Amino acid sequence: MINLIRKNKKNILYFLSVFCSTTTIIFFYSYSIETKKVNLDPGFMKASSFKDDGILCKLDPNGSCIREIFDDFKLSRKNILFFGNSQTGAVNNFKTNDINYITNLKNKLYKRNKKIPIRGIWFPNANLVEYNKLNNLIKNCDIHIELLVIPIFLDDMRQQEVRESIKQYEEQECFSNNLSETIKKYEFGNLEISNNKIKEKVLFLEKLEELNKHLRLHIYKLRNFIFNIKPESIRGIKTVAYNKNILALKTILEERTINSKKTIVYIPPLLHFKSKKNIPYDHKEYKNFKTEIANLCKKYDCNFYNLETIVPDKFWGFKSSTSLLRGTKEIDFMHFTSTGHQIIADEFIKILSAYGI
Repeated sequence: MINLIRKNKKNILYFLSVFCSTTTIIFFYSYSIETKKVNLDPGFMKASSFKDDGILCKLDPNGSCIREIFDDFKLSRKNILFFGNSQTGAVNNFKTNDINYITNLKNKLYKRNKKIPIRGIWFPNANLVEYNKLNNLIKNCDIHIELLVIPIFLDDMRQQEVRESIKQYEEQECFSNNLSETIKKYEFGNLEISNNKIKEKVLFLEKLEELNKHLRLHIYKLRNFIFNIKPESIRGIKTVAYNKNILALKTILEERTINSKKTIVYIPPLLHFKSKKNIPYDHKEYKNFKTEIANLCKKYDCNFYNLETIVPDKFWGFKSSTSLLRGTKEIDFMHFTSTGHQIIADEFIKILSAYGI
């Protein structure tokens, strides 16, 4: 018994020594990166965010994106607004002249002499609770959205928190109070996004706010390596967050139904679903999720579309690896190439034709 205890102690000490050594190496490596900052394009790993083009814009802390949309929509009653996350606002393997599917859709309609006011607003990891806050602001500003298009990502329903850039709209009577004029600068692109995600997922790291960001990122990669966490690893439903997101969606749909406004809800493209390869969801949970969303649309008279198979695997891409010692890249389940954006634009041409557009 004593020998067993000694053996366990040795194993623990060995593990701690390896962990501390690895962490020390990572720290000094990270410090060297931290002291050599360079201005990088604010992309998403190997996907790049589209620049605001007057049709699609990214939510920003000073409210300029929303103000521009509202100014455009004040001139019409036939406005179409798309909500989205980074699948809407970013593209994998970016090339010059690539455009997002909303701008692509707008251009296609314009060529057919259909000058419909179409705009889109996006922000990374957008959840339905946040969409509901934006919908409340739309009501407060008395902006008429004839058709609202909402993508429902199961992965984003694992979060229920509302980011600060949206919280500031909560008590707004259509921008009656001054919004923050400070826009945070992101020098490290996806590092900042990954850093925030890591703090949410690994609680003790959230307390170490001053910890070197690169060190935190590499510890996260080490954790993924040790526990063999990959992009296709199952992301189970978080019941509390999921239910809060469902409630937020019900609130949006109920309000729009009461006011006789049209709403499209769609399941977004999902890499590997059509080819039946591994996906990052439990198949039963994912199936039940889609059924619940479809049933909500029946109840609240919105139109439901399932676009999960619309973008073939070959039109997706890769992102930087989130694990140590497992190559430099891994599959990206969120972002596809510009061809994927073209495919979705073409599909929405068909969908909108049902509305006489």
